[in-house]
Order: sequence, then structure tokens, then C-alpha cells
Amino acid sequence: MLLIQGNKKLNSISIARDKMQTIGINALLIIMGILFLLPFYWLFTGALKTSSELFAAPPVWWPADPQLETFIEEVRRVNFFKHFGNTLFIVATTIIGSLLFDSMVAYGFSRIEWKYRDKVFMFVLATLMLPVPAIMVPRFVLFSKLGWLNTYAPLIVPRVLGLPFFIYLLRQFFRTIPFELSDAATVDGAGHWYIYSRIVLPLSKPALVTVGIYTFLQVWGDFLEPYLYISDQNLFTLSVKVQSLMSSLTPDYNRLLIVAACMTLPVLVVFIVVQKSFMRGIATTGLK
Repeated sequence: MLLIQGNKKLNSISIARDKMQTIGINALLIIMGILFLLPFYWLFTGALKTSSELFAAPPVWWPADPQLETFIEEVRRVNFFKHFGNTLFIVATTIIGSLLFDSMVAYGFSRIEWKYRDKVFMFVLATLMLPVPAIMVPRFVLFSKLGWLNTYAPLIVPRVLGLPFFIYLLRQFFRTIPFELSDAATVDGAGHWYIYSRIVLPLSKPALVTVGIYTFLQVWGDFLEPYLYISDQNLFTLSVKVQSLMSSLTPDYNRLLIVAACMTLPVLVVFIVVQKSFMRGIATTGLK
């Protein structure tokens, strides 16, 4: 009887300890979440503040009179939608081309047997070690001779033709798909294009979403390459426009926060919408 009571007491102590640990972990996650969201809150509320509220001490956490009309007027004044359209065109074109060509290359490295395949793949991965400054000048000279300066070609074509990191991600995921499916399709008379488009790609949605998100983040926030290759203000991307607002002698911080908020919002929306597929793709890539 005493043994049973002792076991019950130990179980109750263990349950209480587990509850305290759960409460502590949840409290820590809530605090970390608040700290993570605080810069975004300050950014979006700052875009609705007046200049006096923006630099007030102590800080004003919520504007007394949110400047919605000023927000809309500034969006029009900086020609936001034109630069947004320029950036969106580059992003959409790059994502579609990157998913198509990177997946085709990854399929060749993962599902087709050919001589020196692994050695060529190692060579492709070795290009990841090339520092960007080392290839910046040769690429600029090349694009200049091709007549691509002040166009979107230097921003789209190199990424569309294949990036080693994305090829690696997709190759690793393609290798986790059972080869028995490809063998069965081959017995039925299917070729590689059919296997690639009808079997491999439909089963690789998490990896494709991961590559798409990485491409979106890389292109959306890219400043260096648009700044190097584009001089026409009508072709500016959002990142270059933000930099042009910052580089003035007397920067308008309200206008800068408005553009920055509008530039950040699509990134948050995209990640919230596809976060489950993104996490699944990260978790399942590289298992084999």
C-alpha cells in the first residue's frame, strides 16, 4: 500500500515538473516571439507616425493620429507601384526559370546514370566557393559587351540558367524518391521527360517550394546587381529605390519607412502562406 502511494506521489511530482517545464518553454517562446516581432511593429507603426512622433523621447508606441492619407500620398510620390512592378517581374521570371532549369539539371544528376556524373556534380558544387567580388568585374565586362547593361537580362539570365545551391537541394530531394517508380514507368515505355514531369516533380512540391522561397528572398532584396547594371530610374527595383532615398543629404525617414514597410510586407505574406511546405522541404532535403 505504501509502495502504491509512493508511486502515485512520484507520478504527481513528475507531472507537475513536466507542466512547469512546458509553461517555462512556452513563456520563453512568447518572449522570443515578441522580441522578433518588435522591429516589424516599429517599422509599420513608424510609417504611420509624424516626424515628431518618430523621434520622440520617450518613444511613441502608437501614433495619436495615424497618417493614412500621408502614407497613400507618399506611396504615389515615390512611384512605388512602378518599382514594385519592376521587382515583381524580375522575381516571377527568375522563379519560373529557376524552378524549370534547376530541376532539370538536378534530375540529370540524380535520376540518370552517365559517365563522370558525380565528378561533374562535384565541379558544380565547387563553383559555390567562388567569391562574388572575384567574378563581379568579368561579369560586368561580359554583360557590357553583350549590350545587356540597363536591362533586366543580367539580373535574370544567370539565375535562370542554374544556381549550384538550388541544384544541390533538388538533387538531394530527388534521390529520396523511390527509384522503383522510375523503373516501373520505364517498363511501361515512359521516357525521362515523362518521369521527370509526371512522377518526380509532383512528388517534389516541398523542395520546389523551398527553392522558390529562397529565390524570392534572394531576388526581392537584391541591391548590388540592380545597382550595378541599371542606371535608368524607371527600371529601378524597390531595393535600389530605398537606397536612393537613404543616400540623399537630408533623408526623409517617414518616406523611407513607408517604402521599407511596403517592401517588407510581401515577404511576410509569402512566408506565412507557404511556411508549412517550406519547413517540410527543409526537413526532408538531404536525407539521402
